[in-house]
Amino acid sequence: MKKDSINYGDNCLGFVVRIISPTEIIINVGEDDLTVGDKIQVYNASDEIFDLDGSSLGVYEQVKETLEITYTSKFYAICKKLIMIPNGITSVLNQVASITARTIDQESKINVDHNQICPLEKLGDTVIRIGDPVKKR
Repeated sequence: MKKDSINYGDNCLGFVVRIISPTEIIINVGEDDLTVGDKIQVYNASDEIFDLDGSSLGVYEQVKETLEITYTSKFYAICKKLIMIPNGITSVLNQVASITARTIDQESKINVDHNQICPLEKLGDTVIRIGDPVKKR
């Protein structure tokens, strides 16, 4: 059930068709393509990326969220964001662990030719909306 690959990239499997709560969405992809436990990604499609010879390498896809399939029917699936919480740890200990065990990823400059920088279209919007494309992770 490939969608419009020109606008959404070759990985587009379907679209968000309904937001049913702050924790659940429905996508228009059913049990022929997905099963419970599969992971999908809601994303923004941006600039087409070209190889040095001018051939297309596809569309840049900025992932908004990775979700898990919790229910499938013939024509649609329900997706949720599920996080793993260590078994047997109280919420207070969990809060302390999250404070003391934080790591920070920080970008560092790469030695590049600044005259050749060609930024991607500014995306940044990570809010999930009806009509957003989805792909299988």
